[in-house]
Amino acid sequence: MIVGIFFGFCLLYLFSDPHSSVASSQADITSTSTASVSQIEPNSSSFSTTYEGYAVQLGVFEDVKAAEQIQEKLNEQAVSVFLWNSNGQTYLIHRLAASELAGKKLAAQLPNIETYVKPFRVELPETNVANTTLAVQQALDAEQTLAEVRAVVSESMQGSDKTAWHDQLLEANSRSEIENLTTKKLLELSAE
Repeated sequence: MIVGIFFGFCLLYLFSDPHSSVASSQADITSTSTASVSQIEPNSSSFSTTYEGYAVQLGVFEDVKAAEQIQEKLNEQAVSVFLWNSNGQTYLIHRLAASELAGKKLAAQLPNIETYVKPFRVELPETNVANTTLAVQQALDAEQTLAEVRAVVSESMQGSDKTAWHDQLLEANSRSEIENLTTKKLLELSAE
């Protein structure tokens, strides 16, 4: 019997990643988002901008209401969390980052919350808003100052293409506020 238990643990160890705290039910965002993008073939020519980075993920849910309840509780604790629907699942995303290390640094800022830093790749529509969003995300990833990020926003606006979202970015009082706006917009654009 002891040999059987030992053999069972050995098999469990072999088929699981001992260094990962990610539950087996946690999906890889890259494969899910790629699948959802590839399903949009009739209009695929309108998708030509790609965002690749990492997401600080707080969970994956099949039940949207459960995800919304957790989002509400975390927002009450001043933790920004955004819902992102892809391939029949709802993801709770805290922030996006250029590298896994940057994602882990963001996750470390949430000490009492279980987080997962996952690869994140989505196709975005070729629009001024999408291009601005990507430029701002790159500036944030490069750890540019608030003034430098605002300059990126100003440079990206092209006459009549200016939107209320551009104004929100320019009026933001902190990098954190811009990070929230940018994460939210990237997730919204990827769902279009």
